[in-house]
Amino acid sequence: MVRAWLNPILPPIIEEAIHEALRKLLFVEAIINSTLMKTLVDLGATHNFLSEKEAHCLGLSWLDFFMLRIDDFNVILGVDFMTKAKAKIFLHFMAY
Repeated sequence: MVRAWLNPILPPIIEEAIHEALRKLLFVEAIINSTLMKTLVDLGATHNFLSEKEAHCLGLSWLDFFMLRIDDFNVILGVDFMTKAKAKIFLHFMAY
């Protein structure tokens, strides 16, 4: 099976919408298997997800994360992580 990647030329209004959406996502730095990584926290996700490539590089198995072919993010932490880690999110808004 051959996989092709397309890089479409997007109108400026769509590019602006994508950049705005990325600004609203919650990213944290997490240490996974002694490796510092930028991860996406998705409180709408029931489980934790990891790209197959990152799983291989970190030496993790499917027992730790659901491994998927993810294009946008390498690590997604869901409610499963928040519950197990007893993590809490405190939002702080900064004026620039």
